[in-house]
Amino acid sequence: MNLAPLVVFAFERPDHLRRTLQSVVQNAEAKATPLIVYLDHPRGFQRTEKSRDVEAVARDFAENFASFALHLRPYNYGLSWNIINGVSEVLERHERVIVLEDDMVVSPDFLRYMNTALEKYAQEPRVASIHAYVYPGFDGGRQAFWMRGADCWGWGTWRRAWKVFEPDARILYTLLRARKLEYHFNGFGRYDYMQMLRDHEQGLINSWAVRWHASAFLRGMLTLQPPSPLVTNIGMDGSGIHSGENPSFLRQSPAVFNFRLPEKIQENTRLTKRLFAGFVKSQHSSLRSVFQPMLHTFKRQLLGTIRFFKHVFVKVNPDSLIWRGDYPNWESALADAGGYDAAEIAQRCFRAAREVAEGRAVAERDSVLLDRQEVRWPVLA
Repeated sequence: MNLAPLVVFAFERPDHLRRTLQSVVQNAEAKATPLIVYLDHPRGFQRTEKSRDVEAVARDFAENFASFALHLRPYNYGLSWNIINGVSEVLERHERVIVLEDDMVVSPDFLRYMNTALEKYAQEPRVASIHAYVYPGFDGGRQAFWMRGADCWGWGTWRRAWKVFEPDARILYTLLRARKLEYHFNGFGRYDYMQMLRDHEQGLINSWAVRWHASAFLRGMLTLQPPSPLVTNIGMDGSGIHSGENPSFLRQSPAVFNFRLPEKIQENTRLTKRLFAGFVKSQHSSLRSVFQPMLHTFKRQLLGTIRFFKHVFVKVNPDSLIWRGDYPNWESALADAGGYDAAEIAQRCFRAAREVAEGRAVAERDSVLLDRQEVRWPVLA
């Protein structure tokens, strides 16, 4: 079998990465599998002790795989751009890829399942990806099934499928509404993925997964879901940046690959509805997970209210954007206003650049300090 390379995305959790790689090497196929690790840079300018520990853990496992490559990011990419860029880069050199993050403990059958399915459906244009995880308590019987769209916890895809990935959340949201697919896209009304796209567009979240799901969904492409999980997410312990604490996820144990792969490629709406119902139930298994969506909704509504009143104020008082004063002529007004050649501007820009260089800020734009590296998609386009 043509074994796909395994790509692991890591940050500052050496213990989690060690558990992940320890589980992978229990797979018989590991020795014949290339391992590629993308280690994101800390948010400051300097490498941290945890980041160096993660690098050391990754190198400890190099001899357990057919080949080993470690990519150290020069600055903090953030999870979304790290994954999008890394998967795209690997698929420029390989036809297929298997993707894990540093908090996923896998079954000893994980690589056999992923490679078997990637081989079986390689030439099926309707298949977007292979997924290895289902949520706590889900029992899909003895056969894997198809879900429309894509998924993100232990997955694999091909170069041909990844080409449909659309990074612009606004385009995805607009197309889904125009085609009246909101209810279906939202897991038949069980989870608000449409709002996730809006939140991403407005900068409230930064999710590569919802854009991958929407990109595949709009093309009518399907993802293979196992009837029982071959992955346990150990990151729901409060250690992650993008996820909270949820004990129900931690109680899972990876299953074995003892189920059939479907011959017919068709969405199974019955099991998909059950899958989303189980996901929603597992999300609300802790008190924290109940209040997090409420706080997120409040933040979203507050920002919307602020934008609304700013818009009304400008409409009612258009002169609010005009500087006025009692100046006898243009020259005196210009002298009072100053310009871009002011020495203070250069000094402020210099001070901000030094803050970044010395690791006290991640980035700066026009002397304004930023706490994260931002990717400006319109500029790149």
